[in-house]
Amino acid sequence: MLANPEAASLGDAIMAMESAAVQTPQDAGLWLQLGLKQQENEQEHAAIAALRKAIALEPDSLDAHLALAVSYTNEGYQMDAYDELHEWIARHGRYKELVPESAPESMADGNRRKAYIQDLYLRAARMTPGQDWDPDVQVALGVLFNISGEYDKAVDCFKAALSKRPDDYILWNRLGATQAHVGQNKDATAAYFRALELHPSFIRARYNMSLASTNMGQHREAAENCLIALALQQREVQAGGQPAAAAPGARALPASGMSATIWNALQLSMYMLGEPKLAEACERQDLDAFRAKFDF
Repeated sequence: MLANPEAASLGDAIMAMESAAVQTPQDAGLWLQLGLKQQENEQEHAAIAALRKAIALEPDSLDAHLALAVSYTNEGYQMDAYDELHEWIARHGRYKELVPESAPESMADGNRRKAYIQDLYLRAARMTPGQDWDPDVQVALGVLFNISGEYDKAVDCFKAALSKRPDDYILWNRLGATQAHVGQNKDATAAYFRALELHPSFIRARYNMSLASTNMGQHREAAENCLIALALQQREVQAGGQPAAAAPGARALPASGMSATIWNALQLSMYMLGEPKLAEACERQDLDAFRAKFDF
């Protein structure tokens, strides 16, 4: 499983955006794009920092609020995710009329907050019946259902959104990740493949593919996907050096520029393949140690 030569583009894009953000730190759009690319790069804390910067500069940035809700969900910050989803609908020109001037006291309780916000989005969905429905509302509902563990409903929402955005590689990845939650690993793998066809340097989809392979007992395939993802991240650093933190408060990457989460997944694959020496190489983040046995 060889890496596509186009795969260096994600690292190039991130470095270019970081450089531009240093030059024009008040450009909210740049911080938004940087946050989205860091999500693709499986660097969630850097993504959160960049997206929060974007919102600080432009509080009405709907894309930033929705993206930040996704990052918070991925990191398990449920209440923060609810807050961002609430901000999205409260600031949306079409749907803000649905939101009362003062949120009910029940917002302090997690379950009631979820029910309250979900009701807002269901009402928003009903505002545009027929073929004029809004895929962003379906995406937000998919995120909400992921938070509450209602994965079958989330799958339906993401599939609906994809019917209007068939070339949205991020949505294909979200669909796959949700399908994996309910054990639909073959379907998840097909969704990740589609995401990677559309965007070969999508590190998060590559990492998610490795998780699905692990779940199906395909440990060599899982390892190869991890290695490709790590090689892409290493190439980013070799091309331009260690990137600067996305914003104050961002968690710095390791000196290698590679994700510890992906290294941990690779180490598990090495143990399952009976490769204890290569498992030790994961502790050192020694990517070259794998080149004799794996193509990446």
